Amino acid sequence: MQVEIRLKEILRRHGRWQHGIERKLAEYCGVDRHVIGKLLRNQVKRPSLEVLGKLSRWLIDNAGVPEDQLPQALLGAQPPKLWRAIGVAPRVAVYLGSRHIERPKGPVPARRSISRRDAQLESQITALLSSGEMGMKRPVRAHYVPFRFSQKKSQRAKGQFEEDKKGAQNLFKKMREAQPDENAILIGSQRANHVVEVLMADLFGCKPFVLCRKEIRIPVYLAYRNFDRPVPSCFGGRGNPPGRKGKVRPGTYYRKKTEKGEEWALWEWKECTQDAGMVVISYDKTTQGMELGAFGFSGWSTRALESQLFDEKKCAQFWPPAAEKSGRQVGVYICEMTFREKKPSSWGDEVFEVDEISVVALEKDVLEKYLR
Repeated sequence: MQVEIRLKEILRRHGRWQHGIERKLAEYCGVDRHVIGKLLRNQVKRPSLEVLGKLSRWLIDNAGVPEDQLPQALLGAQPPKLWRAIGVAPRVAVYLGSRHIERPKGPVPARRSISRRDAQLESQITALLSSGEMGMKRPVRAHYVPFRFSQKKSQRAKGQFEEDKKGAQNLFKKMREAQPDENAILIGSQRANHVVEVLMADLFGCKPFVLCRKEIRIPVYLAYRNFDRPVPSCFGGRGNPPGRKGKVRPGTYYRKKTEKGEEWALWEWKECTQDAGMVVISYDKTTQGMELGAFGFSGWSTRALESQLFDEKKCAQFWPPAAEKSGRQVGVYICEMTFREKKPSSWGDEVFEVDEISVVALEKDVLEKYLR
């Protein structure tokens, strides 16, 4: 993390942020005003220890800052730019898909189930933001997005899915209304987290839960495996993406520029060997409201995104978003993963060791072509 100069923050906290303060500090420290100005704007990478010492003495004598808090109060760890953008809001909300499982008839109520790997990523995010390890401390609250999709073609199943779709759309509306006081992190793919589906439909101007086979509306597509629940989606399904023919190969598709124009590129899912995750960022330049979507083709790849999001250097590739439309910056990133092997654990589970993750950012021209 980078060192952050917190001079302005201290002056505001102690009631000394006022007209002429820059000149007063410059005269006291014996430096030009532009030096103090850069310190106030946190634009100095290697601050002078002499100047920091003089500022500390001024703050003790004139602002009432306790002597034992300086000079350390002037310095802090600055979070990576991605997390700084999320932390502009005073609160963060995390949205997780929650499967509603009905019990057999009787007094026992229905229960909810959350993907273990989605929950693991959510707990890491909550721990980091709540503890201040990312260079900031923000309260985090969780929202659980219910889904009851069933492959059985019955009126009851259809009605439940319709209820869940409307619920996700209402949650999305409230999520946007809460900005910029509360920014959002969405975990899990559209098959479990229906708010992700609504977000993608909103960004690319199409109807959620309905795939347009006639034309490409969204430049990414998840081709489900045979054993996946075939949840209707505007950017996924059991068939090929729009415009692609031939055998269906499960995995993550994305639009890529070529000499002939555009084509679908594929990072194919291969059991225990190859998988993909996706990071989607939507940022309103005016309000600074932001949504970060983090989900994988499978639960394993959702969990593996932690290594990209929490590493200072790696998460720098997600910010700032390259494309812009109607005042909203958007970035879509495909994280192509390979795994070394699977090892049986004492609990009969499997542990995948990530061998390599390559991040492919969808090109600016491609994104802006489809954004609405």
